[in-house]
Amino acid sequence: MASTPRTLVVERQIICGSVHDSQVIEFRDKYKPLYPGLKFSTDINPLCHRKVLATQGYEAEIRHAVIDFNNGKEYPDINTAWIPGTWEYAVTTVPSRVHTLLPQTLDSLTTAGFEDPIIAVDGELEPSDNSFLRKWSSQIWTRQNIRTFAHWHMTMLELYTRNPWANFYAIFQDDFIAVRNLKHYLTQNPCPHRGYMNLLTFMENESKIASLPFGWSEAACGGDKRQFGRGAVALAFSHTAVETLLTQPHLTTRRRNSLKGHISVDGAIVESMNNAGWREYIHKPSLVQHTGIESSMGNNRHPIAASFPGQDYNPLTLLQTT
Repeated sequence: MASTPRTLVVERQIICGSVHDSQVIEFRDKYKPLYPGLKFSTDINPLCHRKVLATQGYEAEIRHAVIDFNNGKEYPDINTAWIPGTWEYAVTTVPSRVHTLLPQTLDSLTTAGFEDPIIAVDGELEPSDNSFLRKWSSQIWTRQNIRTFAHWHMTMLELYTRNPWANFYAIFQDDFIAVRNLKHYLTQNPCPHRGYMNLLTFMENESKIASLPFGWSEAACGGDKRQFGRGAVALAFSHTAVETLLTQPHLTTRRRNSLKGHISVDGAIVESMNNAGWREYIHKPSLVQHTGIESSMGNNRHPIAASFPGQDYNPLTLLQTT
């Protein structure tokens, strides 16, 4: 006896609008219990919007929920992969600096607008150290002595993995002070496209900016146009810059270098970005000042930034027109 052909039942799907891809989980958790047939498209359009679907009725209710969620529109206003103005940032440190250089840095970051930073520690903390750091941070990450380069790399990977929709990302070391309102300034006035921001300006870069106007300029380079990458005390990146950096082979294979596999974070970053056609930018005046006397890696002390105007300097004044 011939078997009865199976009938493929196609689920009826009604498009009820879109939400930004970063808000899918929030929308689902809020409305899925009310409307069990609520689903999302498997693809994302170029604007990073994901379609909201009704599959078991409730079309009118779900469409109303989408409009309410998007502040009166069927589609979100955000048309980029990132949420404008948002940041993910961390401070990298080691246990020996928890009670020495780190507190001054954390206080300065608070004044600069970078409140409640993630503190990423390479080494094991004492319980009292954890309690001490809670004054500044609600998130403390610890690793087991993986050393400077790997610690920086893993911290950036984790920042991006936890929130792949931030507009900006930054990693700070534990031995500097900053101008006030720094976060607000960088949000309004980041470096040009296809660039990343080195907030500490010194060495070859100090002489380069001497005759330049205030603001961003490309960092110094050699005769081959490859940049030097002086310092990783405070580095900030746009969303696209981070995705570019993390997908560069050199940032991974650099770890195999038997002499520099643990050090020269700045060199690994600038080479990776230059390989991709991106440039390092430095600022006049310097937006941070290095305070460390002894390097946790055993390096010589970095020169200070001669152009640093002090912690009370407000860079927002550079944005004011006369």
